[in-house]
Amino acid sequence: MLQRLLVKLTTNRSEGYKTAWTYEGNRGPYTLLRALTTRTNEVSINEQLLIGPGRSLVQRATSFIPDSLELMCADFYDKYSSMEHDELIADVADSGTGKWTIAVNLAWKGAKKVVNEICDPLLNDGLGHVTQSDLDDLALMLWVATFYHGFIGDFQLDNVNKGKLMLLQTGETEIPKSMNLSYGTLATTIGVSTMTRTLQVSSLH
Repeated sequence: MLQRLLVKLTTNRSEGYKTAWTYEGNRGPYTLLRALTTRTNEVSINEQLLIGPGRSLVQRATSFIPDSLELMCADFYDKYSSMEHDELIADVADSGTGKWTIAVNLAWKGAKKVVNEICDPLLNDGLGHVTQSDLDDLALMLWVATFYHGFIGDFQLDNVNKGKLMLLQTGETEIPKSMNLSYGTLATTIGVSTMTRTLQVSSLH
């Protein structure tokens, strides 16, 4: 989702839109956009390694398990792509415990506040090159990079390191006694992919 938003925010945009985000006169928005879109090529290369084309890590891992897992991933991508931002957040928030729901919503509220306050000059400059929809896209990128990838990535990688990542969707209901090739490849892919774009808000200061 973050990769899709990155492309949407940075390609095929008008000259006025591009100029609005330049450093001169708009240091805050410029710095925010740079922080969220930096390492684009590196991330794209990592994603190609993970998800294809060709003999990607995910393809190799899913070749050991039922095709239904790969189809499920495609279904979830289509599901979240069709959602408005608030709907997506609500869906993620509702899939956990009470504290998880609170954390998800607080992080989303915070991401929107950070982006709206920093980018307010662009939204209200009277030129209309930058819209609220653009800022909502940026806020979702910030939420993914800071809260979601940080929390989920740390959690998954910690479990990968301990060999304790349960993959219930594959039919495994118990933690494997030993890390075999298919399990290790898929577990590592999950951990690496969630950590690819982790960003700390403090780095924006």
